[in-house]
Amino acid sequence: MKFNIQKSNFNIQKKYIRHMNSGFPLIPIFALIILSTLLYLTYSRRNNSNNFHLDYFMLCIISLIASTTMYFVLISKNDQPIYIFSFLNLFHLSSIAFFCLHVESAIKGFKIKIASFYYLSISLFVASCFISSELLTFSTKMEGFMFFKSNEDYSVEIVSKLVSILMMSLYLIRILIINIPKSIFVKEKFKYSYWVMSFIFMNLLQSLFNNLNYFNFFSSDKNDLIFTTTRVFAFLSFTILASNPSIIFYLPNIRKSKSLIYSNFSSDERVIFIIMNEELYLDLNCSLKSLSKKMNISERKISAQIFLNSGKSFVNFMNDLRIEKSIEYINNNFLADYTTIALGEKCGFNSHQSFCRSFQRNTGTTPKKYSTTLLSS
Repeated sequence: MKFNIQKSNFNIQKKYIRHMNSGFPLIPIFALIILSTLLYLTYSRRNNSNNFHLDYFMLCIISLIASTTMYFVLISKNDQPIYIFSFLNLFHLSSIAFFCLHVESAIKGFKIKIASFYYLSISLFVASCFISSELLTFSTKMEGFMFFKSNEDYSVEIVSKLVSILMMSLYLIRILIINIPKSIFVKEKFKYSYWVMSFIFMNLLQSLFNNLNYFNFFSSDKNDLIFTTTRVFAFLSFTILASNPSIIFYLPNIRKSKSLIYSNFSSDERVIFIIMNEELYLDLNCSLKSLSKKMNISERKISAQIFLNSGKSFVNFMNDLRIEKSIEYINNNFLADYTTIALGEKCGFNSHQSFCRSFQRNTGTTPKKYSTTLLSS
């Protein structure tokens, strides 16, 4: 399979290549030095208690090193094949995907599986590369349909990259907003969130300016300025990973807590830990089916893990956690202002009868009597 690109398709990128070849390539050399140093520092502080998220962060840095290397190759001489440009963008997208996986893993405290969402985002870009190349030019009859082949001001490849980055950025922002407030692993929540958002924002700006410049949104006399601005955003997007020295040394400190009862679970089977950490048992609609969908683990495996680590069925395990929570509320004088019905609902029970039955089984008395005894003592 050949990767030779038609001359008309090469012309689509020629204004970028012309700008890239201007001046001595100090920026990519400086970038490679920074990224290599950051990779070394991260690897030197990696251990069994923080590798669940640092491995993804290291893959992010490696992808950026590969992307920067492709950039260096691209500017080394004229008439480089365009597939080098495609690999540059592919590695850049991969770095963002690994960064998202690092953030979600660090916040939740276990290694997140690479979901189909990331494969879809990367596949969207890869497909666009094939569409932009001569691989889909079967005959001259197709030229009318594949109109972008002869249009020097259009490239489905660069647009798809922006769409992919936007998809991953929105997904990461959602993860950050939902999970960062209740994370027990990320201590400096504001600093970490600011760092994450800065990296994503710079990548979005870089890709957006690339598209605007590509489609001649700006006047021709501003081309040099806009292209320089785009390169500045590209430079900042990875230097921001190491721009705050405290972040470099803070990330390895995001680790599994040794005090957690279930910290010895394997990375992809932390069923009980997830239920307890995110307090899923308080959700009135929580069921085996909903947990299976949320964790991407089969219902049978969830039940087996719960029984293996607690000796209880799924229903009894969830109800026992709810009763423990209700006792906390009672100890904090909850029933002085609310009814036992409200207490049961707040702790995840769908019916008052089920709440009272479970409470009696666990404590030998009713919630009201337990509260009265507590007050009298």
